Amino acid sequence: MGDKNLEDLKGKGVMVYDDDHEIQYYIAPGFKFLPSDDELVFIYLKRKIQDPEGFQPPFIPEMKIYDYLPQELLDENEDKDAYFFTPRSKRHENGSRAARTVKGGPGYWRAGPPKKEIKGIDDITAAYKNSLRFFQSKSKTDGTDWQMKEFVMCSDEKEKAGCSSSYMKLDDWVLTHIYLKNDGGD
Repeated sequence: MGDKNLEDLKGKGVMVYDDDHEIQYYIAPGFKFLPSDDELVFIYLKRKIQDPEGFQPPFIPEMKIYDYLPQELLDENEDKDAYFFTPRSKRHENGSRAARTVKGGPGYWRAGPPKKEIKGIDDITAAYKNSLRFFQSKSKTDGTDWQMKEFVMCSDEKEKAGCSSSYMKLDDWVLTHIYLKNDGGD
């Protein structure tokens, strides 16, 4: 009676991946995942860090995003907008900065404006939201419209104490929101 199969919905909703990072099914059109920063940090990221194996919401897949160009991550997604849990690795073995170079190409994610603090109980900083832009080469003028919001839980928040200057434990899960900025162009 006019029913469509899941393949007909391809690219019309949220991508959902199976354990092999293959798209398994799509959530029906009309559904859009629009969480607030607080919801992303305190409902999703915090639970993922506390129970990495047990907490796996199907609409936020685990993905090593730095192994892919942003267009590769979202080529099946019509909205060009998705959330991922990803581990972070260090830029240098003894360093404290995150490696943000993409392995599949010459590009990298460059941090933009200053990070935004996300406050928890008693107005203590519980997490940070970093804004990043994808660049196709080492040139600072080669920026693209691909954007990322990266949510990083403070190390000390796990102990209920707030952030220190070394808030990044680079092997923890972070939550990212990757999207193509719609500026009215094609």
